[in-house]
Amino acid sequence: MCLGIPAEIVETFDARGVRMAVIEAAGVRRKACLEYTPEAGPGDHVILHCGFAVSVVTKAQAALSRAVLAEARRALTA
Repeated sequence: MCLGIPAEIVETFDARGVRMAVIEAAGVRRKACLEYTPEAGPGDHVILHCGFAVSVVTKAQAALSRAVLAEARRALTA
């Protein structure tokens, strides 16, 4: 099973010719590759998998994904 995490792009930068971003997910900032989502930029929401932004989503879609993940976490820890 693969899991994609919703995150917001804070800033973008170039790392040796690779388009990268600083993203924020659940209050944590990390670096992620944007090569699969060339249209993404600061303020956009993306789905991350293994350090790669694999799709751009709306703010509402990202919020729904976060809610589903929170519900799954509650169910697994109950």
